[in-house]
Amino acid sequence: MKGFFMSIYRVMLADMVDAFIAEYYQAPDKEDLRYVCRVVILHEPEFNCERHSPANFWDRLPPNKSLFTNGRGYGVAIGNLFAQLFANFLLNVLDWFLEELGIKYHGRYVDDFYMIHTDRNLLLAAIPKIRAKLAEYHLRINEKKFYLQHYRKGVEFTGAVVKPHRAYACNRSINNFAGAVAKLNRAKNIEEIEKAVSSVNSYIGLLRHYHEYKTRRRIVNRIKPGIMEYLDIKGDYRSIVVKKQYRPRAQTLERIRNGDY
Repeated sequence: MKGFFMSIYRVMLADMVDAFIAEYYQAPDKEDLRYVCRVVILHEPEFNCERHSPANFWDRLPPNKSLFTNGRGYGVAIGNLFAQLFANFLLNVLDWFLEELGIKYHGRYVDDFYMIHTDRNLLLAAIPKIRAKLAEYHLRINEKKFYLQHYRKGVEFTGAVVKPHRAYACNRSINNFAGAVAKLNRAKNIEEIEKAVSSVNSYIGLLRHYHEYKTRRRIVNRIKPGIMEYLDIKGDYRSIVVKKQYRPRAQTLERIRNGDY
């Protein structure tokens, strides 16, 4: 979706959630839940807030990317947990609509979705119908990120390229992984090494979800020998760790034992 979180009409979302609770939730705290959900959804964090950067920095953002400029009553704070949950709830209408269009195979994570069908014309015919349906909810597809292609080429979805029976990390993740290793190679002391290792491990953990063993091994092997003296590789390139004797806590205990304190 284009500017999805900033395009959410709060009153509409609050009414949808309230109607769902009223119909399906029967516990004794039902009315309390309805009240709390409405208060949370209708909250306007752009008012009575503290800005921790110069006001002119906000001028660099497009108007539809900020709660300050996208129109009163629109947008939710992306960092709030409720924003993720209720946004998923809102687009549940799209999931069922795709079923009505005869598209059996589809998937969605918040506002990122895909659909698969053997009939190319059916997919093409579905696009204007999807646009019209989303317009009912003040939403629109991002024209620059909507594309149609053969399934053998895979589909970019939630940071991965998904192909039949396998999935790969997208180029951006792999490039960021390589950048994290390059930063590790520039570390000048054990504190910088520990900090850089945490970043490298986050990318290793990400790539472990995909068919990327060779990529993990290739990039980890770029670590310079001088840096590798401080590190161990665990498992089949599942993580890297600072050797125990070089960790700050171990060094502190060693100094205590030697009477250096």
